[in-house]
Amino acid sequence: MSMRGFLRHLSRPGWQPSLRVRLTLWYAVALVLVLGAFNGFVYWRTSRQGLMEERAILDAHARQLVSELDWQEGRARLPSLPAFDPAGTAAALYDARLRLLFTSFAPAQQAAVDRLAAGLPISGETFVQARFGDETWLVRSFPIQTEDGSQQSGGPTEAWALVARSLEPLETSRRSFLLQMLAATPIALALTVAGGLFLAGRALAPIDSLTRTARAIGRDNLSGRVPPPATEDELGRLAQAFNEMLDRLEAAFARERRFTQDASHELRTPAAALLAQAEAALARSRDAADYRRSLEVIRDLAQRMSSLVEELMLLARLDAGAERMESKPVDLTQLGVAVAGFMKELADRRGIRLELAPTTGAPVQAIGDESRLLRVLLNLVDNAVRYSPSGGRVEIRTGLDGPTAWIEVADRGPGIAPEHLPHLFERFYRAEPSRTRSGERSGAGLGLSIAQAIVKAHGGRLRVASTPGAGSTFRVELPAGGA
Repeated sequence: MSMRGFLRHLSRPGWQPSLRVRLTLWYAVALVLVLGAFNGFVYWRTSRQGLMEERAILDAHARQLVSELDWQEGRARLPSLPAFDPAGTAAALYDARLRLLFTSFAPAQQAAVDRLAAGLPISGETFVQARFGDETWLVRSFPIQTEDGSQQSGGPTEAWALVARSLEPLETSRRSFLLQMLAATPIALALTVAGGLFLAGRALAPIDSLTRTARAIGRDNLSGRVPPPATEDELGRLAQAFNEMLDRLEAAFARERRFTQDASHELRTPAAALLAQAEAALARSRDAADYRRSLEVIRDLAQRMSSLVEELMLLARLDAGAERMESKPVDLTQLGVAVAGFMKELADRRGIRLELAPTTGAPVQAIGDESRLLRVLLNLVDNAVRYSPSGGRVEIRTGLDGPTAWIEVADRGPGIAPEHLPHLFERFYRAEPSRTRSGERSGAGLGLSIAQAIVKAHGGRLRVASTPGAGSTFRVELPAGGA
């Protein structure tokens, strides 16, 4: 922004200064304060130093005046008056009655000098400033011991000297210095404003880029990113944090779109089947057995849809942290025994050996909600039984690892391919169909998502390790706790 543009901004009605302009104004105000304090100090210091130099010169001229008197036996004889006229300095000698004995002041100044002399004490040295005509003078007065030649007795009397130096050159120098400072300050201020606008614009360029990127981002366009600055400063970290936030938003919207698409597909399929079954039943008259079979199919489809809706609502509550969880000691070993009892009939029917690994030592206890953890373990064992071949084995193991209590379910099924492992806990995600027994309908793909959400709500982790052809192991890790 040029200075002309900056001034146009300032003159707009209802103008609200931007951050760039505010920074520039802060620079300018700070500069005015600093320059004012600095110039004031320099002016005071220069004036004081100049006055001290004038006093030193005046002292030297006073000594010169005394040295040019005719001294005999340690006393000056007044009839021998000096030819005293150094540049810029004047002197006057008075006797004890303030009668003028000698002067080098101009006649127009003498009356003012005499009036000053009459008002000064003659017993000691003094320094004063006085106006003689149109000029300011620095005046030094001091006594001189003399011997009046007209006195026969030779008795001592006092004389009095007044030496003065014009301060007009000093005043002229100070006025010139002050004018130079006053002239330089607006120039420095203008340069500061121009430089401040330029530097602030350079410094805030990443924020402008961030603003443009934010305005261009919409629900359907989350791919835009802020170009990271070359420096690792505050703005660089801000741009990095903004880009990371966009990464998370893009991933979240992608999950939401996939979730919505999958949920609509999962609900649309049973809804379409339910409608088709109802229309077929109503298309023509049937006997009671046919109507009963149609109603049973409709019931199964409705139960499937109801179960899916319940699972979706549970996931929504878990995501929002609105699902209430108990927090009390849970014996994971006994939980494994209970699950093994629940699943034994299903495992036997499918030819799977369901085993509970023996434990030694203290009970393996975790802090959590027993009913929720039971659901997690039932889901894991159900998956292991479903994906294991006939004659296979599923094992439930428990243990302690420092502050962590764990329970895991291991099977000897077909395993999971590495490319599927990162997505295994995503909602509605299904691994390859080969993992499911032929003739069995796969689930909705929410079981592991719900299990992971429940474990996370307990402050734990659900992990999986799998080798294709060798089986999979799912481990639930929870904070350990005593009874």
